[in-house]
Amino acid sequence: MKIIVAHPGKQHSYRTASALKKRGFLFKYITTIYDSEKCFSIKILKHLLPYNEKKRITTRRNIDLDDDDVIQFCVISGYIEAFLSRFSKINYIYRFWQQFNADRFGRKVAIYAIKNNVDAIIIYDSNAYKCFEILKKKRSKIVRIMDVSHINRIYQHEIVFNLRNNDVNDNEDCLPYLFPKWYLKKIIKENENTDYFLVPSHFVAKSLEYSGINEKNIFEIPYGSNFSFSSKIKLKKINKIVFLFVGKISFAKGITFLLQAFEKISNNNVELRLVGEYDDSKWFYKKYCDKKNICFVGKKLHNEVLEELSSADVFILPSLMEGMSLAGLEAISCGLPIICTNSSGLDKFVDERINGFIVEPKNIDQLYEKLKWCIEHKNNLMTMGEYSLEKSKMCTWENYENNFINTIIDILNREGIFYE
Repeated sequence: MKIIVAHPGKQHSYRTASALKKRGFLFKYITTIYDSEKCFSIKILKHLLPYNEKKRITTRRNIDLDDDDVIQFCVISGYIEAFLSRFSKINYIYRFWQQFNADRFGRKVAIYAIKNNVDAIIIYDSNAYKCFEILKKKRSKIVRIMDVSHINRIYQHEIVFNLRNNDVNDNEDCLPYLFPKWYLKKIIKENENTDYFLVPSHFVAKSLEYSGINEKNIFEIPYGSNFSFSSKIKLKKINKIVFLFVGKISFAKGITFLLQAFEKISNNNVELRLVGEYDDSKWFYKKYCDKKNICFVGKKLHNEVLEELSSADVFILPSLMEGMSLAGLEAISCGLPIICTNSSGLDKFVDERINGFIVEPKNIDQLYEKLKWCIEHKNNLMTMGEYSLEKSKMCTWENYENNFINTIIDILNREGIFYE
């Protein structure tokens, strides 16, 4: 088998490429920014950038791959996209550039795939449009597989549009998650040009089915935790209860609803820690930043996130629309009880009142009740954490790789490409 994995960014594509490499299926991994010995621009950046930025660049390398396994296209465009992604206030510029870069990247990937007569290509949602359009026209026998980490944008647009017209206090919060018609048309065509879809959760599968995709062409493969079992926290006696959120502090993550629920808590012996990038111009930051039991921690490196998880008592994820939260999986692997929505992708790993609670998105009253329950039953949290540790055996990257390989073999067998 000859399979290409292509992603202009990163996400979990390294895991995908590693799984294929181990089985001898990987033809090439194609990306933009990559910490390769052959990449001159990376060498320059390592000399110019501050320490934290250098560390981020070093994460753009897959230890399971040789440099010869990797091809880089559109490198400069990739740097520009990474730079623009840091400025939420110019979201529309970033979105335009991301699509421009995705189409340039996809065109080059398609030409390379045709030239090398590969069996299949795996590319990621919102990046596959141009690549799959070309392959469908010029080499339809190449199997087109889209890895969909996020809920389908058409479904997302519908969710946010309804929120904007109904019960969101500040409609400006919705704007970054609504899409122009030209973009939605591209997503529809991207879906139509795709043969098979890989998704991490039932919620993502549901979003694709809503968009008209046949469920027989959707394969659910849950992700794994980035923390090994050896890094789990020790269960401890709880005094002050620390509720922890990890992720971008944004409307899509349900932060506004969480803050409104936490505001109703009268107990002073609790703290809500929000770890992740935030915009200090947002109304919810201005309203809650001075509350003594609410802490906007800011963005942390991955090893620092582990320290936050080690100090927390309950992990909370009130997402409105998320494919599968890797931070949530890490919290489970660190032995924390979970409060999450059924739109977070975590519901498969949370058993009600056993290792956590599942609430409806944007339901402030339900969030408040679960927060209150944890405070009133703090002695139960240690036992719930033990159940999370048991659940964490399901969410490993080893399981992901095995499920992924079996799925790929199944897909290619359907297409008459057999592996013995």
